[in-house]
Amino acid sequence: MKPKLTFAEIVRAICLRPQMYMMHGTFGEALAFLDGYANGRMLGSSGRSGSVFNPFRKWLAEKLEMKDNEQFWNNFIEKYGDDQTALNNFAEFWAEYEATSDTREQYVI
Repeated sequence: MKPKLTFAEIVRAICLRPQMYMMHGTFGEALAFLDGYANGRMLGSSGRSGSVFNPFRKWLAEKLEMKDNEQFWNNFIEKYGDDQTALNNFAEFWAEYEATSDTREQYVI
């Protein structure tokens, strides 16, 4: 039997080498790819609307003391200076979020 992966492991792999999975490997492409993957796998809350990352964004905004608004991801990238650094931090924060979330079993693939 194959060991089960967590979504955090998928996030980490994609964020580590985004150009293996997307044309340019930008933060926006990676976020869209991961959100599509999560939707396709039906990960997260079954009653949610919008992105699987909405609750995470809210958690992250609070943790980083940033505004949770439509510019959040742009501000997140600016905070870390470039897409790759932002992706690396995104993966680390997602792993922390997934490990501490009350719904972590929803992210096992």
